[in-house]
Amino acid sequence: MDWSLETLLYAGCEPVVVVVPPELKEQAAEVCRPYSSVELVAGGTSEDSSMRRALQLVSSPSVVVHDVTRPFVTRDLVGKVTDALQSSDGAICAVPLDETLKLTHATRVESTVDRTGWWRAQTPEAWDCGVLQQAHERARAEGGAVRDNAQVVAGYGGSISVIAGARANIKISSGADFMLAEAMAHSGVISPATGRGH
Repeated sequence: MDWSLETLLYAGCEPVVVVVPPELKEQAAEVCRPYSSVELVAGGTSEDSSMRRALQLVSSPSVVVHDVTRPFVTRDLVGKVTDALQSSDGAICAVPLDETLKLTHATRVESTVDRTGWWRAQTPEAWDCGVLQQAHERARAEGGAVRDNAQVVAGYGGSISVIAGARANIKISSGADFMLAEAMAHSGVISPATGRGH
């Protein structure tokens, strides 16, 4: 978490609101303690309720959203998604799919999927704060479950730009990912101080 915090703060994202599961709030408080401009909040019962709780604490006209399971976020990515707000309601970073995709049924391949135009979304994201808040409130009032900010904003007619992400901006969701992240961190190729990554 502290890698992401250092990069976001260095990129000018202040204050930073950190949303964590209630059972991890005490541990997260230890990590956040050195950062005076970081506010910690317990998340809700779902991703969309956690997002709404965080947005209630944001008073700036724009907001950057980042998933700390991607520790190798860079200042460059933060700058690019925020710059894109000049012409869009929001911006996400993503990388093009480069694997061959197969449509299957049970254990049988049915067809090869054309991957043209398909991207793997990453964070950070940047949003017009009012647009994002209104979209989440509308979804809540209508009883819709929201797992993705771009989905809910686009669903209500918002414009979203896609910025080229970084392949080093990996998401840690398994033990293998953690081992890869450790190797990347120890390599010196990327660090929270430099924010470098390709």
